[in-house]
Amino acid sequence: MAFGTLGVLDTLASSQQTIAQYGEDNAFSDIQRGLEIHNRILEGSMMGLVERTTDRQRRYGGSSLMTMAKKDEFGRSDAQKVTAGSNVGFPLELFDVSVQWTKKFMQNATIAELAAQFIAAADGHRTRMQNELVRALMSPTNYTFTDHLVDHVELAVKRLVNADSAPIPVGPNGETFTASSHTHYLARVSTLAASDITGAVNTVIESTTRSESRCCSSTERTRRRFAPSRAQANSSPISRSRSS
Repeated sequence: MAFGTLGVLDTLASSQQTIAQYGEDNAFSDIQRGLEIHNRILEGSMMGLVERTTDRQRRYGGSSLMTMAKKDEFGRSDAQKVTAGSNVGFPLELFDVSVQWTKKFMQNATIAELAAQFIAAADGHRTRMQNELVRALMSPTNYTFTDHLVDHVELAVKRLVNADSAPIPVGPNGETFTASSHTHYLARVSTLAASDITGAVNTVIESTTRSESRCCSSTERTRRRFAPSRAQANSSPISRSRSS
């Protein structure tokens, strides 16, 4: 069984008219609308997972917390300062897919054959976006990226918190973390347990003021296994995360 919403490209894919009969202008007008819908859906699906930016580098980490010291009316506490953190680079790559044809193809091919090319291109776009997103989230090793599209400056690309000794911001309640050992990459080599999920959620939410987290699973079986029952909805910490 196939899942998804029918769109303009699906309509074209079911047509047995030739391109010559349907009209090239009509065909490409419909294809353009289908690709615009595809782009909007894909961008919307990424909103909860990525942040758009035009920045090439930012400063991240370092303590942003100073301590209020008690004093008398004549006193003054010792001067304090915060660490500056470290540079974080954002790599930029270009990807594309090309579709070409001859005049003879346009004279003989059906609308369905033309639409199939662009449906495959849209599927390739979606797959590439998903793969790049998973690679960015799941790869634990920092690396250096040469910005070959601009000026060949080397950018230090940092993964999630990964025990690399880089400064870590303090938590919302003043929590501090050991940069050389604190990590958000938690592996489990044996059978996954509910306590593993709870531990992973707690490890992440202690670093943020957001009260909501999201647990993602690649399989329906895992989602069902660890989905909280209604009785747990108001008591289990894991029930505060949304599975998707």
